[in-house]
Amino acid sequence: MSPFWVCDYDTIPFLIAVCLPKAEGGLGLRWFSEWNTTLNLKLVWRLFSGGGSLWVDWHRYHHLQGLGDASVSKFWTSQELVSDSWNWKCLLRLRPLAERFLRCNIGNGLTARFWTDNWTPFGPLLIHIGAARPNRLRIPIEASVADATQGISWGLPVSPLCCLCSCAPETRDHLLLGCSFSKALWSSVQSRLRLHSLIFLNWAELLLWIRRSSTSAPSTLRKLVAHSVVYATWKQRNNMLHNSHHLDPASVFKIIDRKIINSINARRHKKKFRNLMSFWLI
Repeated sequence: MSPFWVCDYDTIPFLIAVCLPKAEGGLGLRWFSEWNTTLNLKLVWRLFSGGGSLWVDWHRYHHLQGLGDASVSKFWTSQELVSDSWNWKCLLRLRPLAERFLRCNIGNGLTARFWTDNWTPFGPLLIHIGAARPNRLRIPIEASVADATQGISWGLPVSPLCCLCSCAPETRDHLLLGCSFSKALWSSVQSRLRLHSLIFLNWAELLLWIRRSSTSAPSTLRKLVAHSVVYATWKQRNNMLHNSHHLDPASVFKIIDRKIINSINARRHKKKFRNLMSFWLI
């Protein structure tokens, strides 16, 4: 005769008590459900790390249709089937939790899958933005990150040179500090602040300039000015790249001037902004 199991409700308070931390009078034992989740997450990790495990090879072959490392990216998008084992279904249901701990190391992008690997802050892109996107964006479902980024210009000839001067490769320091366009903006700014003309050679020098304070240019005003110049330069870069719309530095500085005045005026009741208008306008 098969045993007949019943729930002894008198033991529930005891089970709760022994699982409490020792500081609260319990024994500090873990709940079995937490142990089960932890061990299943370890199986997911083994699935990705490989290590010559027969268990890994079997699941990669039967559930992910492959033995190579590329097949494991299908784990994030595989559908749960009725015929799947209970253990495999448990692993699939842990994917939202596993995404927080497993990230694809992009490296050169040749082995990282653009759509199915977990390499973005949003998880696998195929899950985040929907299955129809690969066709709409014309990036193949099996494309690597390297393939996608090399073809991100969608067939258009995009030059690697700076959009504003076309004299050097577009880097952060060149575009925002070293380009003739951005240099003209910084020169206008420092003239307005009654400071000696200064050429920033790198980003660290700009940060050092922002932290300094002088009679005519306190640190708060420098931060506001730097934010406005960087934003205006980046906006002009995008206008030039996407709309072929070019403004000269003098016109852009007028926009920066208005933005700074509006920002100071909106915060004029705050102590740090109370006197900034006189510093900027005089």
